[in-house]
Amino acid sequence: MEWYDFLIIALIAGGYYFYRWAQDRVRRGKKARKKKKEELNKKEKAALEMLQEQGYKLQEVRPSAPVNINVDGKGRGFNHQAGFVVEKNRSSYLVTLKKEDTPSLNSVSQKKELLLDYLLFQPAGILLYDVEKKKFQEIYLSLDFKTGRERIIKDEHVRAALIVLIVAGSIYLLSAL
Repeated sequence: MEWYDFLIIALIAGGYYFYRWAQDRVRRGKKARKKKKEELNKKEKAALEMLQEQGYKLQEVRPSAPVNINVDGKGRGFNHQAGFVVEKNRSSYLVTLKKEDTPSLNSVSQKKELLLDYLLFQPAGILLYDVEKKKFQEIYLSLDFKTGRERIIKDEHVRAALIVLIVAGSIYLLSAL
């Protein structure tokens, strides 16, 4: 063997060790970035205990939903995170805490927050826990995506009139033949 054969073997071995070293650094970085197991804080634990007395079971802690926004070709993203999810009678409920500085349910910001939680996590309902009063409020949202035209057609009087017009038009067309 010539000296350059040893050089080629050394370069291959060095490249292999460099590759393993780089992969090990990437793996360590991913492990460090993995979030630790989420736990409930004291107020959430108190809320969960009250719910468990009523027959609810803990399903998920700190559920998060990735949201991607694309503006003018530039993508941005974030994770929307909520309190915790409980289950009762095969229905899941999102539990959020109402703190002292949280606006009332009549405020626009609170309605938007509840709507966002409802659309992202799609629970059967939202249980809003008032920390001060130690009470739950059950919130159920229903969305009506029908347009104004569909609402008009839903009216029974309009339906009846349309049926009469269709029948009259059919009779007119058949009599013309």
